[in-house]
Amino acid sequence: MERFTNKQRVQIVKTYHQNRESGAETVRRLRAVFGRNEAPNKSTVLRLIKKFESTGSVATVKSPGRNRTQRIAQQIAMLNSISHESLNYINIKNLKCILHNFEKREMVNTQNTLLADCCAA
Repeated sequence: MERFTNKQRVQIVKTYHQNRESGAETVRRLRAVFGRNEAPNKSTVLRLIKKFESTGSVATVKSPGRNRTQRIAQQIAMLNSISHESLNYINIKNLKCILHNFEKREMVNTQNTLLADCCAA
């Protein structure tokens, strides 16, 4: 079944509130509007109402997707320091390994600095 348009979703929310907030009654009323096979079922109505009450909107929000790792200035500087000739021999897997090792080394250095600061205090 196709997704409901925003206009149809607004109509579902209005019908729900006009019918004393009854999911079953809303579905019965919407069958006359959408048709028997195209009307939303009770769980769809309730899920849409829950979304509307929590966000104040019936529109779908596209998921932002996977979070990207941030590139830090040190990584960029390290990559810039690699000679252009050696870049011809580095594949993506090796580059990821280099960056991972660099990040681990930086994390250890940061931890050692924090430990030294704590011991000095």
